[in-house]
Amino acid sequence: PQTDWIAQFDIDEYVIPMGNSSSIHPLLDKLDSEGTKIITFESSRAWVRREFIQDPNATRLYGREHCGFSMQSCFTPRVPNDVPMLQAYNCDKTKPGEKRVEPDPAEKQIYRPDYVLHHFVHYSLATEFSVLNKNDTIKSGFKWNYKAIDPLSRFSNEGTEALMLHAKAIGPRETNLWEKACLGNYTGRYACRLGNPFPKNWTGELSDENGIKYNCYMNHKIEDYWASLLRTELKRLTKSEGEDA
Repeated sequence: PQTDWIAQFDIDEYVIPMGNSSSIHPLLDKLDSEGTKIITFESSRAWVRREFIQDPNATRLYGREHCGFSMQSCFTPRVPNDVPMLQAYNCDKTKPGEKRVEPDPAEKQIYRPDYVLHHFVHYSLATEFSVLNKNDTIKSGFKWNYKAIDPLSRFSNEGTEALMLHAKAIGPRETNLWEKACLGNYTGRYACRLGNPFPKNWTGELSDENGIKYNCYMNHKIEDYWASLLRTELKRLTKSEGEDA
C-alpha cells in the first residue's frame, strides 16, 4: 500500500478545515507546493456544553468511590443521542490561534511518510532531516544546530487553514462542586469543566443572566457549518438504515 499523507488522530479528535475551506485537501496541496512535510495541530481540551447535558440529577453520584471525595457529590455528564459530540464539545478553552500560549502536551500531526522515518503518537521522532550529521546538514542548505527544529515542519494556522478540536469526555470526578464552581462569583480552587461559551458579540460580562460563568469559546465554523452538515448526514444514514431493516 502507498499513501502521500498519514493523519494520526484519536476518535475524540476532530480536524476542522477553517477559513473558506470545506475540505482538508486544499491544505495538503498547499503544503506540497511550499515543501512542508509535517503539519502540527495543537491541542487544548474542550469542555462539554451545559446546554447539551442531560439533567445532572439523573446521574448524580456520591462518595469517594465515584467523586474522589467522601463529602461531595458529582454526576456523569451525558449527551443525548441526537446531539453530535462535535457540537456538544464545541467549547474550546482558547480562541482559534491562541493555543500556543498554553497548549496541552498532546499535539497531533499529518505527515509525509516518505519523509518521517519514525512517528510516535504525537511527534515525528526521526525525519530525513533529523538523521543528517553536521556536514550533510550544511550540504543540504540548512544551518547546523544540535537542537534544530525541523525546517520542513510547521504548525497549522488555526484561523485560515485548520485546527483540532479535542473532545475528551468529562468524567464524574471532574464535576466535583460544579454547582458552586461554575458560578461567576466563585473564587475557590475547583475548575468548572462544564462549558458555557462566551457570546459571539461578547461585551465584557463574566457570567450569563443565570450567574453561570463564561469559560470557553465556541468555534462558529463548527457550529454554523460542520455540525449542521454532520446532523444532516447522520439523519440520512439513520433513515437509510431504517429502510434497509
